Amino acid sequence: MPDASEISLSDERLAQATELHQSGELDRARSIYHDFLTEQPEHPEALHLLGVIALQQQHAQHAIDLMDRAIALAPERSDFVSNRGLAWQALGQHQHALRDFARAAALDPASASAHYNLGTAQQYLQQYALALQSYDRALALAPEFADAWVNSGVVHQELGQWHQALERYAHALRAAPDHANAYSNQAVALQALGQHLAALASCERAVALQPHAAQHHYNLANVLRELERFEDAIAAYDRAIALQPQYVQALSNRGVALQKRGDVQAAIASYDRAIDLDANAAHPHYNRGNALHEQQALDAAVASYDQALRAQADYPEAQWNKSLTLLLGGDFHQGLPLYEWRWHPRNQGSSAFALSSAPWLGQTTIHGKTLLLHAEQGLGDTLQFCRHAPQLAAMGAKVVLEVPKPLHRLLQGLEGVDQLVLQGTQRPGFDLHCPLMSLPLALMNHARAHVPATIDPWLGDARGAYLTPDARLQQAWEARLVAAQTSGEEAALGLRRAPRVGLVWRGSPTHANDHQRSLALTTLLEHLPPGCLYVSLQKEVNPDDTLVLQSKSELLHLGTALTDFALTAALVACLDLVVCVDTAVAHLAGALGKETWVLLPFVPDWRWQLERRDSPWYARMRLYRQSRPGDWSKPLQAVRQDLAATLA
Repeated sequence: MPDASEISLSDERLAQATELHQSGELDRARSIYHDFLTEQPEHPEALHLLGVIALQQQHAQHAIDLMDRAIALAPERSDFVSNRGLAWQALGQHQHALRDFARAAALDPASASAHYNLGTAQQYLQQYALALQSYDRALALAPEFADAWVNSGVVHQELGQWHQALERYAHALRAAPDHANAYSNQAVALQALGQHLAALASCERAVALQPHAAQHHYNLANVLRELERFEDAIAAYDRAIALQPQYVQALSNRGVALQKRGDVQAAIASYDRAIDLDANAAHPHYNRGNALHEQQALDAAVASYDQALRAQADYPEAQWNKSLTLLLGGDFHQGLPLYEWRWHPRNQGSSAFALSSAPWLGQTTIHGKTLLLHAEQGLGDTLQFCRHAPQLAAMGAKVVLEVPKPLHRLLQGLEGVDQLVLQGTQRPGFDLHCPLMSLPLALMNHARAHVPATIDPWLGDARGAYLTPDARLQQAWEARLVAAQTSGEEAALGLRRAPRVGLVWRGSPTHANDHQRSLALTTLLEHLPPGCLYVSLQKEVNPDDTLVLQSKSELLHLGTALTDFALTAALVACLDLVVCVDTAVAHLAGALGKETWVLLPFVPDWRWQLERRDSPWYARMRLYRQSRPGDWSKPLQAVRQDLAATLA
């Protein structure tokens, strides 16, 4: 906003008006400017200052009209042109603002504020490289220009350059130690770098300095949500919304916190409030889709993702989550092409394969070509989709399979694979490559081109066993299990020749959905009938589980000895049944053709579909589903009944 204190006028009345203007008495100053212009209607200073007041009183178009007249009379005045640029910005006319700021900087290249204003327009128009140049020119002229340091930091944030952003905020805080915006934006960068406690301290400092700034409360809420302090986060969002009732983003993110807390209906209500305020805001539609997905309202979720994409075509997260919803509903023909959005930089995880060239997706022949298949997500995903190697070999490809170390020994000799490569080692030459999770799409596309009447031949052609355990390892495990079942203690418990049941109750704690798919060991054991030898296949055991394992003599814990999946496969082959949550062991047991019972959360991973008790992927798999989010009682009761029937 223009600063009337920088303006020096010789006329006594205008000097008096300027003094009133500077002290905030805008109406009195405006009256004097009007009177002066009645006598001298072509006085550029008075016209300009009257325009400044109009802008300060939020009459931007009137300000532009007055400043147009002033600039026509004094075209060399850079401050006139720059202030008109601010009026254009207030109207949302950023291209007009950009032209005025560029002209002002050209008229007065020694003005730090002119270069700063130009940077703000370039930043809004996402001309980030130019914006940084303008801010740097301003800082070269005024090294203590804290706002320029802050804004240039925000540009680095937009570019994902978080460390550079932090350096800029540090400069700003050295220049102005109580700069609230610097603290608030510093918190955003710290949060992006995973430094949540430091981000929290920075946010709290910003709020203390400017308690009535909604943005600071919003940033604080985001940090609290990341720290899983959901109640505190919701309270901070509420403060931001109270200060700025039209704060669409705060309402949307408030919904996310409610959803994380488990209150999906309240979350949807918060998203709906945001949408009512701005139906063209993509974020609340996207979040609403996620919430509806959690409720198994799949059609409604897809509709919300579509609304988000209409509002913002470049929204890779919406494309990706829409694919997951379609796939969960069994719509592979629409879902699989969208599933490729996982490769967008905003969707990629740290283990994503760097796609230096486009993958093979079934569009060209692979006969006589070397095709590299590479693992890209979890171990279970690799186990599930390596099944297609024989199909590819039958199509004439030389198949090279690249897998992580835990699977390397197990997959040696997999049918259809010409060469097995350890992930992280030198790859052999290849003509084409395909991520394993893209194979369903590639085979579907190939089938459409060659067998149009066949529906999803890639889905059901390998439901039988396709992995084989190492016989020597299996014999070693068999001997150990026989010894366990014939020991005095187990014999006293009546476990001689009892069915052997493998157990897995937790997945990897780093999995985004692990809190929903895993359960406590005590909860599982409460629902298991006596009469079986229960064998723990659990590799990662928390302290609570360790105490339970030590107290249960009827539970044989072998998970710590399972250093790779060849060992796990050999042990599973010795069992009669595996009962597990959704982990790689479920896929391993299914691929071995072992009877496998999988416990699934209310909204499972897409490959398990909804409602069905069997699996489209594995012939001897039975699915036990939650009927309510977080409630394991019904599926565990069913497991108990079915185990009891098996024993009978």
